[in-house]
Amino acid sequence: MIKKNWKLIVIAILSPIILSQIIRLPLGNWTIGNEESWIGFLGSYIGALISGVITLFVFVKTIEYYRETDQAEKEKQKEQNRMSIMPYLKVTGGTADNSETIDTFIGKSKTEPNFQFETIFEIENIGLGSAIGILVESDDSVLWSGVKGIALAVGNKTVFKLSMEMDYNGKGILETVCELRFSDLINNQYTQTIYLAAFPVKEGVNNWMQIIEVSSPIHKVVIDTSAKMT
Repeated sequence: MIKKNWKLIVIAILSPIILSQIIRLPLGNWTIGNEESWIGFLGSYIGALISGVITLFVFVKTIEYYRETDQAEKEKQKEQNRMSIMPYLKVTGGTADNSETIDTFIGKSKTEPNFQFETIFEIENIGLGSAIGILVESDDSVLWSGVKGIALAVGNKTVFKLSMEMDYNGKGILETVCELRFSDLINNQYTQTIYLAAFPVKEGVNNWMQIIEVSSPIHKVVIDTSAKMT
């Protein structure tokens, strides 16, 4: 605030010096009052000016404080609301059921020959709110068999059959990842990473994959750029 209003502060400081010199000029009938009356007026004026500046400073700081406090309280309430409906997907090994199993294919292979891997896992929503638009995806190409995402209410579960095609250099076990991507009821976005170990045995057949670990839900903060553009 001081930097923005430095000109006013300089004027307030120089005013008594300038006026003290003006009232000493012999202007005859143009001189109104004596030095004592001018000094009294000047003292009242400067006192009121300083009091006004202090009042304005306190007022501005008070407004800024309550604005920041209100914003922090809104962010806190928003986070509490998000946490109160956050889905959490539990992923475990499952068994195939052709009537309920959702097939998905992830192609990670870039050269020939390659190996095909397959695993079946069960997804259960053990969170506090519904999971909307669940997808199993990868940084590579993803092909779904007629499914664009499903919803799971709390306590509900479904079964995924994941097929993956990957390059193999003939050395040991392959480790790879895929992601569960979904949102809650108010469109907060989440991801959970599934870490997989693939066991190549024979080319041209479906080799086995096993779940190693599944991460907790990670909230993806989406930045709204529309507000900045307006």
